[in-house]
Amino acid sequence: MGKFNFSGLIEKLKEKLGKGKSPPEIPDEKKQVSQAIPSKGKQRTSKNMLSDQVLIRAFQPENRPFWQKIFVFALIASITYIFGSLIATKLVTIIVPKKAPPSFDAKLARDTTLADLNMIKRINLFNAKDDKAVKKVVKKKEPEKEVPCETAKIKSSLSLKLANTVVLQDRSKSIAFIKVSGKPAAGYWETEKLNGVARVDKISRLMVFIKNLRNRQC
Repeated sequence: MGKFNFSGLIEKLKEKLGKGKSPPEIPDEKKQVSQAIPSKGKQRTSKNMLSDQVLIRAFQPENRPFWQKIFVFALIASITYIFGSLIATKLVTIIVPKKAPPSFDAKLARDTTLADLNMIKRINLFNAKDDKAVKKVVKKKEPEKEVPCETAKIKSSLSLKLANTVVLQDRSKSIAFIKVSGKPAAGYWETEKLNGVARVDKISRLMVFIKNLRNRQC
């Protein structure tokens, strides 16, 4: 019998065991982060679960008397509101009387006659203008311009007598002394009237030009 080689057998077993072992896994940071942060779907499911739990707790047999009281109160309030509005409308119709339409007496009515139409036409209710009517244009007479008497062709026939004159360079300061109908002589300036019968228009040396206010002659 030959010798049994233990060392070779051990080496073969080591090689087999070394082939079967896999390399150590490196931890992935992304997977760890994703496991640490829950997804949106999980958040939504948790919210739904919370709302369901709240509803279940609210409608548990222990809380039913509370909800029954609220329902009864709401029902009574709605019924009283409806009946109150109906009663109020009926009271308003009873208290406030309806206005009856104005009665029309057929006896007072009368037919419109031609005389009525003519009267309305004469009154001219709407202040309408008649195009056919010819407006009479009245020309205003312009007042005659007062022209002072600077010269004269005839002597005055009035009972006036010239006593003296004082002629200055400024005509407004010149003065004439005239006797009027036997009265003593008095001084008159230009544009002054002599007892309402004449007016002094111009004063010169020992001569006065007057206008007769009756016949408007110089």
